Amino acid sequence: PQGQKEWYITANAASVWSESDELLADYYQNAISSGLKWQITEDLLFDAKYTWQFSGDNHLDSLTMWFHDAFGFEQNGRNKQAKHQSQIHSEKYHINVENFNGETLNNALTAYLGYQLLQNEHHGISIGGTLYYKYVDSGPFVDESFQQSVQINYGYHNGNHHVNSTLGMSFLHNTEPLSQNAFESHYLMLGLGYEYR
Repeated sequence: PQGQKEWYITANAASVWSESDELLADYYQNAISSGLKWQITEDLLFDAKYTWQFSGDNHLDSLTMWFHDAFGFEQNGRNKQAKHQSQIHSEKYHINVENFNGETLNNALTAYLGYQLLQNEHHGISIGGTLYYKYVDSGPFVDESFQQSVQINYGYHNGNHHVNSTLGMSFLHNTEPLSQNAFESHYLMLGLGYEYR
């Protein structure tokens, strides 16, 4: 409702695994976010939040491997590595980071402003823009960067069925990745979700 403010806090833990000809990444990532959403007018939403991401030993490898086996997904080499590691390696990009449990991966402040273009019984369309500031002052992931993004959101709701989607474009400035090599100055993102209530 118009004028309503909502404070929130979220936490999640993930097991990150990526193996290709160019990169091996095997670590745990944890994130804690807290923010405030404010429905300024009937159509205008403001959301400001702080996120801290860090690596920690969550002991999720066994659970993740079981899940892959139970549903017939490939392990993609995960079963050939020791469990509970924190490592990122790439010969191509000259990256060799190990044993970074407890290190900060990201400190970020985000401000989002969204505008509702259409809302009726079944459909909703909104657009939004985000300003994102990242600062990590120590450890192997030292970085300071500023990004902006724009997005369009679509939602469909019919009875117990809810479908939500997002299409966005992010623009990065003044950042140096771990490798000190060239990076993409923009990224395209597509998100799709289904919920049954």
